[in-house]
Amino acid sequence: MRNLFVRSTQVFLIVAFFVGWEWGARTKFINPEWFSPPFGVFMRLYDETVNGSFLVHFWVTSLETITGFIAGVIGGLALGIALGMMPRVREVVMPYLMAIYGIPRPALAPIFVLWFGIGLFSKIALIFSLVYFLIVIYVIAGYAAVNPKLIDLSKISGAKNHQIMTKIIIPSMLPYIFAGMKLGVGLAIIGAVVGEIIASDSGMGYYVFQSSQLADTEGIYVGLAGLGVFSLVLVLGMEWIDRHFFHWRTDTIV
Repeated sequence: MRNLFVRSTQVFLIVAFFVGWEWGARTKFINPEWFSPPFGVFMRLYDETVNGSFLVHFWVTSLETITGFIAGVIGGLALGIALGMMPRVREVVMPYLMAIYGIPRPALAPIFVLWFGIGLFSKIALIFSLVYFLIVIYVIAGYAAVNPKLIDLSKISGAKNHQIMTKIIIPSMLPYIFAGMKLGVGLAIIGAVVGEIIASDSGMGYYVFQSSQLADTEGIYVGLAGLGVFSLVLVLGMEWIDRHFFHWRTDTIV
């Protein structure tokens, strides 16, 4: 019953928002040149999706985001686990990692373009850099949270190192890893859009930027709508996995 109430309220609020927006734009209560009517935006998105022109940009951003995200997660897991197992090395390199992590990635985007050009790889590299360091930090935090008594007990019981890793350490770290991944999804989309705005000839960030250069307000909202749908699909997917594998937790977003 509670879930029904929550979902019904969510649907009501979103419908009321768009109906009010449509009414305001049609009656000139709000400036339609700044806030294009949602129905017009939807129809243009539908037309450009049907003829395939928008799908090209959607596909490019999707490929960049998913590839950079997966690569960042894998690389971050590898380094995070390695540093977790080597505390001396971690003490040495952590200040450098934190210094690099603190650099705003949009500031690095021109460097990636200089190194890798305006193609897919520069955006993937930018996304990788965003996700990679975030996952490393979360993995190290997860490793530190592993109960050392469980490890000691398993060693006394004769468990091998790989058994300790797969049966105790990694399962204990999974909630931390997944929390980092959920944050990383948002950063990956931001990285893709920033990279496309700075230097690209395709992608949804490029689409939005070009629309703004042409004073095409409706086009801007079409691009934002596409990004919103893409973000929602990724977030809902991550939340579904979270509920499926970590059902004892109650801090899901949607």
